[in-house]
Amino acid sequence: MKKFLSLILSLVVMLSVFFGCGKSESDGITVYYIDGCSQLTRAMDNYENNTGIKLNKVAFENSEDIQAKINTDEADVYLLRNGYTDIQKLMASGKLEPLNGYINNDESFNAENYFNGVMDCGIYSGENYILPFGFTLNSFYTTDGRLADYNAELSTESSLTDIMSEISKDIYENADNMNVSVTSVTYDAGKFASFYRVSGIDYIDTNNKTVNLNTPEFKAVADFCKALYKNAEKLTEIQSQLDSESVEDYTNNIGYFIGNNVNPMLYIYFQTIVTGYGGSNELNNVKALPLPMYNNSGKYCIDIDTFGAISSSSEYKNECYELLRTAMDTEGCLLEDSAANKVNSPVSVNKNSAKEVIDICLNDTNDSQFKLDNGKTVATAKYTQDFANETTDVYDNIEKAVLSNYSADNILSEVMIKYYRDEEDFNSCITELENKLTIYLNE
Repeated sequence: MKKFLSLILSLVVMLSVFFGCGKSESDGITVYYIDGCSQLTRAMDNYENNTGIKLNKVAFENSEDIQAKINTDEADVYLLRNGYTDIQKLMASGKLEPLNGYINNDESFNAENYFNGVMDCGIYSGENYILPFGFTLNSFYTTDGRLADYNAELSTESSLTDIMSEISKDIYENADNMNVSVTSVTYDAGKFASFYRVSGIDYIDTNNKTVNLNTPEFKAVADFCKALYKNAEKLTEIQSQLDSESVEDYTNNIGYFIGNNVNPMLYIYFQTIVTGYGGSNELNNVKALPLPMYNNSGKYCIDIDTFGAISSSSEYKNECYELLRTAMDTEGCLLEDSAANKVNSPVSVNKNSAKEVIDICLNDTNDSQFKLDNGKTVATAKYTQDFANETTDVYDNIEKAVLSNYSADNILSEVMIKYYRDEEDFNSCITELENKLTIYLNE
């Protein structure tokens, strides 16, 4: 729970925003940020500790609230997450401060310290408007036993088409039994938009106002998303029929867990779940299948998850820039973070910070316990050297980074769900999607 003083400061900031009070220098820097992400809160703590400057923090839990506030009122600086704001529209609106000048004058900034492509995100008319902090990468977590049962020769060296083909085949072959194949925390159709992004398909270009949909790559990913959606419908049906005593059988029959990350903490979570229900044996060793770029096996396109921007009207732009720089070098997730944060937190865009988390996990000697859904308490799994090597190899082969387009992804999801549900054929959906995206680009 936040301290009483922090609550008072937050209330003062919110009152000044709602009632339009003028801001004096003593008001300090107001930060609008997305709640529930340890990287963002840790970055703000680090900044306050390093500078002695108190931040006025205003948290938001959903996209509607923060989008509405940004449209009507302005903070000094925004710490955001993928899928919460239409950042492309904000970049074009004049509400955000261009950052090229700050970056060029920053003697401590070295692009080589960050993963490939991350500084190419958030560019509008030749100017950087955001600094990225953390990324995700869609991955499927499975086991040695599952791969052996289905003769699926999949590894981190497999192509995207091979991974999609094998998982789709598995889904359709098991459509009528308990072996439901794939599970995830949520199956909102909007989540599938990320599969198009991390495949490296540039289906929309905001700067040049172009749309590129009628390609074999787009069709292949659409068919994969359709298989996942069909599986999701079956999963929902099965879950509604289960009682609490069936949870263990249900979990043992899942073939692939969808994870949106290569965060070491996510591996630990899935290995704990699998070992907890199925026991410790080689067949239950978890394997991760991070999705590579289409037609570029072994190379990866990461999805920027956390990022920040500065209001063009802020009186404290230099201080705000320092906060963004602090966040760029802040770890995505640490062992002391909550279980929810461990599963959902991004990986830092800073190469050293990302690899330090791997070392922390490898050297962790503490024994902790994890409570399964059936009430059983089990030992938390240990991070393995083999998985550390595979994760490091993924990090070393990041070639591209993308920033989600909130509005375009929503349009894509609204249209393509009709294809996933067999309500319309692919060509009809593509025609509708192209028309709607073209209207969006020219609004």
